[in-house]
Amino acid sequence: PYGNRIDYSKLFAIIILLICMEGYLLKLFWDKKNRITKMVSEASYFDPRKFMKTLFYNESKGEDDHQKAIKSEGKGDGYINHYQMSSQEEDMEEINATCLLNEIEESNKLLLEPVDKFQYEPIMLTDFPFFIGKLKRNVDYCIEKDVVSRYHAKITKEMGKYYITDLNSRNGTFVNSDPVPTYQKKELSLGDVITFANIKYKFVKA
Repeated sequence: PYGNRIDYSKLFAIIILLICMEGYLLKLFWDKKNRITKMVSEASYFDPRKFMKTLFYNESKGEDDHQKAIKSEGKGDGYINHYQMSSQEEDMEEINATCLLNEIEESNKLLLEPVDKFQYEPIMLTDFPFFIGKLKRNVDYCIEKDVVSRYHAKITKEMGKYYITDLNSRNGTFVNSDPVPTYQKKELSLGDVITFANIKYKFVKA
């Protein structure tokens, strides 16, 4: 009956209705009562070192104390409460202490100990092949002497044995006064005296 005219009152009512429905749905969506809460159990920290101390203590004190130690687990910040070790138990722990790998590796390191300790410093052989010369930027250890070649010699490790090779140096490389042929390996033994030109080092353990 209105033709192309728009009934603004009905349109306004529809818009208000839609806004109300949207607000109701959002309220249902954000209502905390309708949220699903997932419960995750918290795992307490377990320290095996302290657990072994507890077992050691329980064996000497009996089952009653063992049950007390079990009950004490989880209190506080999640750590197991333990007894104070006696001095005898501390001594046993020190005797049975685990040896660090770094200490083992440190004892197996080798170095070249200078015969003239006042003029030269020891050369620690860190990795292999180990290059020695006076070209500072391209060798593992630089001997800043004119008699030493830029690439003088290298020390290698093969199948647990150590070898030295002269790299066509001008003044040569010697092991116990014997010349090392150019580009040929010569096996080294602990206590050998290695000479680069006229600079002597002793091949020893660090």
